[in-house]
Amino acid sequence: MYVPEYRRMVSEQLPVTHKWGDPADNIRGEDFEVCFAIMPDKRKTLELPFFSKVTLRNAALRLDEMHYRVTLAFVPNP
Repeated sequence: MYVPEYRRMVSEQLPVTHKWGDPADNIRGEDFEVCFAIMPDKRKTLELPFFSKVTLRNAALRLDEMHYRVTLAFVPNP
């Protein structure tokens, strides 16, 4: 739900470096990217449990429906 008054109040609490646009403007998914970063376990294998894969896929599809760019990144485990 889009609530301009709430966005204005939150924007007032943010430092200038974290403000984004006019709180009265609609949010456009095309202007944002959501990145899911996954780090492998200590064995250096990247394997998500089945239901985690399902949840990740559903979240990505939902974000895509809202026109957000969705990416997946693999973070190496030191």
